[in-house]
Amino acid sequence: MQLYLDADLVFRETNWQHENGDLVASLSSKYCIKHRPQNQDGSWNAEYQRAKRTRGKFELEAQRLTYQSKSISKRLASSGNVVVDDFYIAVINQKLLYPDEKAELRDHASQLVLHKVSDIKKFMVTLRAAGFTQLEISQRCGVSQQSVSKALKSLPAAYRLDV
Repeated sequence: MQLYLDADLVFRETNWQHENGDLVASLSSKYCIKHRPQNQDGSWNAEYQRAKRTRGKFELEAQRLTYQSKSISKRLASSGNVVVDDFYIAVINQKLLYPDEKAELRDHASQLVLHKVSDIKKFMVTLRAAGFTQLEISQRCGVSQQSVSKALKSLPAAYRLDV
């Protein structure tokens, strides 16, 4: 028997088992349909597999955003690159994120991972916001100017600090 809280959310699946002569319900999962390990037909869910693959990146982004949200001026993200740390400072200041807003911080970390915003893209957009040209950025990164242009265009507007 399945009880639905919402059309997209499986509230619980109840498996009835006998325990000492009594029927006892055991809950098997609490996944939403989008993130269940397997679909109803038994095939593996691609969304679940993608989320599982990117979990490490998500945890890293969430940790960096959480640390940086404790200060709006000091570099606390500890990314290993001063310019990338400046990206986190700018995002925290732009979005007005605070350490107690864990859901918001995790949402932004999820968006950074979902849109594949790598450290090199963070580096590029931060330099662009500081007034560097695409040619200067390409020379610092060791890539072509066209690669810089393409990387900047691939970023969502919410994380374009130069716009």
